[in-house]
Amino acid sequence: MFLIYFITALIFLFVVPILGRLNFISKEYYHSIILIKDFFTYKNYLFWVLIFPFALWFVSLFFYLWNPILVNNIWFVSFIFWILLFIYITIILQRGTLLVKIHFFTTALLSIMVTFIFNYTFYTKGLEFLLPSQNWWFWVATFFFIISSITNRHKISMVNNSDELISCYIEERRQSFEKKYNNPINGLRNFEKNILIAMLIVEDYNRPLLLRVFERWLSYFNLTKTTGIAQINKKGLSDPESVKLLRDEIEVFFEKNDNLNLDKAQEFFIKINGQNYNKMVLAVLENLTLIKTS
Repeated sequence: MFLIYFITALIFLFVVPILGRLNFISKEYYHSIILIKDFFTYKNYLFWVLIFPFALWFVSLFFYLWNPILVNNIWFVSFIFWILLFIYITIILQRGTLLVKIHFFTTALLSIMVTFIFNYTFYTKGLEFLLPSQNWWFWVATFFFIISSITNRHKISMVNNSDELISCYIEERRQSFEKKYNNPINGLRNFEKNILIAMLIVEDYNRPLLLRVFERWLSYFNLTKTTGIAQINKKGLSDPESVKLLRDEIEVFFEKNDNLNLDKAQEFFIKINGQNYNKMVLAVLENLTLIKTS
């Protein structure tokens, strides 16, 4: 039974982003980097509290036809989903620093609680309990769920320490990369080192480790062009190998150039990545520079 609930929650984890994305990452935008839009965007919190009670209502029909016993504790799917989502954000994506935990856990607990109430009420008292004369709160909840489902995305008030969370995330990744890739980074001038780390932060954010593993494997079949955390155009690169090649690119580009500034860095970003991540990397580089000078 648990395995069936787990698989159902896993399916929800992949399907839910199609319906609309969550807003538990700290800020709407940050110079096109640290985006909530790639997994989380603005959607009414009410929608996320009510989606499982109503979605599992339809899932329960299939469960009932298969095995009626599965319907009794279907609320557990919601509980598993929120655990999986937290693991996905904090461990797989490694964005726990950016997660506004008070928002996440409040929404998760409310979602689980309302799902449990729906589960207990309707699966123990029967469908006659759906009549408006029997309970009005179900129809009120239905009305708000429909409204929250069809409304366009809208801004909500963000946490006050968004910039602080973003800076903490960047600093956390910087320390991790300096320790992990000490050999290829060592010897670069400070500004060159910041350029390399800024590019790694952006690429790591856009392509988590698990995705890079698949990219490396697929590159042997010419299904991907760039590999490694530095996204170098070469087959089968590991993360350290790609960092070393990026370091070589930086050394060649900035050789005999004492005028190291953001304009020169932007020129390098465009040369390596085109316009795709130019502003993203520049924003992180500016943040790294501020951290170093503060």
